[in-house]
Amino acid sequence: MGPMGVAAFGSGVLTIIFTTPQIVNLSQQSNLPLPKSDISIFKKHGRNIFKRAIATQTLNKIIHFGSVRFVKQQFDKLPGGGLGKYNLNVAYGLIAVPVQAWAYNSLNADVFQYFGQSKPAQGSFLQLASEFFRTKIRPGFFWNFLRDSNSVGGGLILGPIFAAKIAAMRRHGDQGDGASPTKPERLVGGLFAGIICGLGTQMFHNAALTAGRAAVLGTHLGTIGCMKRLWLENGFQCVFQGYQYRVAVIAGMSALLNLCEPFK
Repeated sequence: MGPMGVAAFGSGVLTIIFTTPQIVNLSQQSNLPLPKSDISIFKKHGRNIFKRAIATQTLNKIIHFGSVRFVKQQFDKLPGGGLGKYNLNVAYGLIAVPVQAWAYNSLNADVFQYFGQSKPAQGSFLQLASEFFRTKIRPGFFWNFLRDSNSVGGGLILGPIFAAKIAAMRRHGDQGDGASPTKPERLVGGLFAGIICGLGTQMFHNAALTAGRAAVLGTHLGTIGCMKRLWLENGFQCVFQGYQYRVAVIAGMSALLNLCEPFK
């Protein structure tokens, strides 16, 4: 399966399991609240949504990670090595905007379609392409950028730093910060980095999900509009609402990517 395949499948699993409850919870204050029962992966609705979404989410992550690796390699070839160690973070942020928008908004659509509150698009290729962009890429585009460049993208920067510190502590400083961290140290470093970066970007994530939910139901909310809707429906709790689910996703993805290193 390879490091990229493992990271892609694992990230897809994490996205579905922990983002579905966020979608359901954010819908509770709307005009069309979704059922809250049996959405755990161990229950009926959760299992059915997982089966419906896993192929798309895994494909999304393969395209995502493969594109990040390609763009990073192009940056590495630039005079002076481009941005150096930040090439990966910049590449991840650039690719994540449209691809992660597709991931979250597709999952939004899968959840709402499963509960019968929206229908799959029908029409010509151009109509379907337009509908795909309108409902799965455009919603919350700006908030997607802020979320992804600073969540998993941040974990790709902080993870190796934390891993190096953990390695130095374990070795009592005998080999210094330059010692290569072990796989468990990379995993733990990525996990800690993901927790911090996930918490710091939760409001951006909720705004993007709000825009995606509205698009699935036929309403386009602009950049400011979806943030206003989020605060109107949820108040100050939108800053942290659903953090326990999303931090699990970001921490898990950050840990997987720091462990598997699919971008090398």
